[in-house]
Amino acid sequence: MVTMVARILPCLHIPVLAVATWSCFDGECDEPVETTESATAFVQRSIQMTKVGDPDASTGLSGRPLLPCTSDNDTSVAGWTRSGSCDWDASDSGYHEVCVTMSDKFLQDSASQDNNDLSGVVQPGGHWCICAWAFASAVERDPQNIEGLQLVCDSTNSKLREVYLTHINLTSPSGLTYESKAALAKVNQLCPP
Repeated sequence: MVTMVARILPCLHIPVLAVATWSCFDGECDEPVETTESATAFVQRSIQMTKVGDPDASTGLSGRPLLPCTSDNDTSVAGWTRSGSCDWDASDSGYHEVCVTMSDKFLQDSASQDNNDLSGVVQPGGHWCICAWAFASAVERDPQNIEGLQLVCDSTNSKLREVYLTHINLTSPSGLTYESKAALAKVNQLCPP
């Protein structure tokens, strides 16, 4: 078994981690080896290690294995559990499965209309796993351009389609509701099944 532990190191623009890796077999462990790597590289390596041979591994909207949402230029690690990916988690009632490249328009509208201020964790051009209701809100407010959001198909969890199919409406923190049908249609247009 290989175990990894990471801690964030201060850096100018790219999150860098100190990673300690060691192998254990029958209760005996090697000495840990510490290296540094970008947050994205660590997340990608961690995901690959957990998905090897896992029949329940998450898939993206394309049906291929789910890719990380977080990239090297991001200042925060995305995901409901901050794994770097929009992984499915049954305890996540907001369904943080939609990987987007963030826009200023969406950040402003989501904060002012939905009581959902994300400006402390993601900036325009950064990547984030937004809630299913949040993507639906952008589709409802701006059906053509989805408030400048760019949907990242291979990093958006395929469970999103199931969420939109099983929920007629989704509710934002401000109490506004958004129709799932239009959001599903937009997802299917941008990322054909």
